[in-house]
Amino acid sequence: MPNREEEIKELLKTPELCGIKKLYRYRSMESQELEGIFTRGEVYFPRPTDFNDPFECRPRLTLHMSRLKMESFLKGGVRKNYPYANKKTREGLIKIARMRLMSPMEFIKSTYEGFLNTTGLYCLSEINDDILMWSHYSNGHRGCV
Repeated sequence: MPNREEEIKELLKTPELCGIKKLYRYRSMESQELEGIFTRGEVYFPRPTDFNDPFECRPRLTLHMSRLKMESFLKGGVRKNYPYANKKTREGLIKIARMRLMSPMEFIKSTYEGFLNTTGLYCLSEINDDILMWSHYSNGHRGCV
């Protein structure tokens, strides 16, 4: 199983596979992100809740599955996440997951909140001279890309 660093290296190959030669990020010169990049070699991945558009990156979660599919989904998830659990433990975990699915709105809400709190996005563009991007993300054309 690949570790996190290997996964990131694989993801970084994706633009090349799509024929993308360069990617750009629009920022204002006052951005604290620039200081982190140049002084500490850090890149900040903001959570979707930090974005300026309240509707951006808000998933629409639905549950449409037959009882058989749901049981298969639960068992597969428990096997994947707890491969060394014994049968009794797995059955207990499946029972807990089944109870959570009995109140789907709570399950959807917790899944949604988990997504928002554990996901970070780094937004880039293939275009370095987009007038709208310069306006919105580079302090009214006074920043950098």
